[in-house]
Amino acid sequence: ADKLASSLMKNAKQDNHVHTRIAAMTLLAQVQGDKNTKLLLGASSDKNPEYRAAALMIASKNINATTTASWLKKLKKSNPEVQAEIITMLSKVKDESALGDITKHLQDKDMNVRIAAIAAVGKIGGEKSLPALLSLLKNGNGEEITAVKNTIDMMSGDGVVNSVAEAVSCAPATGKAALVSILGARGASDKSAIVFPLLKSDNGEVRKASF
Repeated sequence: ADKLASSLMKNAKQDNHVHTRIAAMTLLAQVQGDKNTKLLLGASSDKNPEYRAAALMIASKNINATTTASWLKKLKKSNPEVQAEIITMLSKVKDESALGDITKHLQDKDMNVRIAAIAAVGKIGGEKSLPALLSLLKNGNGEEITAVKNTIDMMSGDGVVNSVAEAVSCAPATGKAALVSILGARGASDKSAIVFPLLKSDNGEVRKASF
């Protein structure tokens, strides 16, 4: 099976053979287990996005301390497109050992990498990631603020509402609107003293979120 799959991968290089390559890669992963990590690491940089996605899906089913360390090394060496894909894969398995490295990418130069990191940090770190995420509201652009809001919306934890409420006062207008929307979605009526004054805000987005 090893030899057959390896032969198929070697001879099916064209994009129109991508499904053959994926089938061969899947077979090798089933047979080799952890030993297949090197192949998956290489495949994650392939020019074909469908093949890369398949490699990362296979990798996500075999994550442990050793393989995570290998993927984090790969993350540092990859281009932004692949970095975002690797970060998303690691977020799906919620491997906490990857949190520190992924958190660094909240300040990445590439927008797509930052957006992927925001979602990943929230998924992996949960409530304890709130300080890092909320700090992005001070200087983040619209896409980043929306990503932070969406990430916090999906977050569980008794301290989420308090942390969000405390961040309202120092957030810029767009950030305020996002935070107030989060409080509203959670039915945080005990935070009305923070929200009601914003009904008179000079910013229309903030006023709308406060209703």
